[in-house]
Amino acid sequence: MKSRIFIPLILLLCISCVGMAQKFQLPEGTKFQKVNFQLINNLIVMPLEVNGAKLNFILDSGVSKPILFNLSDQDSIELRNVSEITINGLGAGEPIKALNSQGNHFRIKKITNNNQQLFVVLDRDINFSPTLGIPVHGIIGFDL
Repeated sequence: MKSRIFIPLILLLCISCVGMAQKFQLPEGTKFQKVNFQLINNLIVMPLEVNGAKLNFILDSGVSKPILFNLSDQDSIELRNVSEITINGLGAGEPIKALNSQGNHFRIKKITNNNQQLFVVLDRDINFSPTLGIPVHGIIGFDL
């Protein structure tokens, strides 16, 4: 008898925990939001605010978490809950050092996420801005 109650209770708890995860959301009562973007060399470049800083991101659905990679000396961004990590998968090269930042506030017009994880690549050689002709600070994908 206890096992019959226990299994549905576990499933209910799992489903409710998934529902509490932070994600991009529209304000209540809003069904859609138009977002301006630039199409450059078949890449969608869109403006986002990260912790109040206005940055440009490439939209790539293959990216699991947003990655910042081109912060110049003029760019200022507050990172929250930072730890150092090593990232693999950036081509055939060696793993590179990066920062993992938790609890960041992302905003695209009225669309917000108040608990976004973010990776910051510290390698200054990764820079798409000269190729695209506008400042590009990172890549965002699957989370959006």
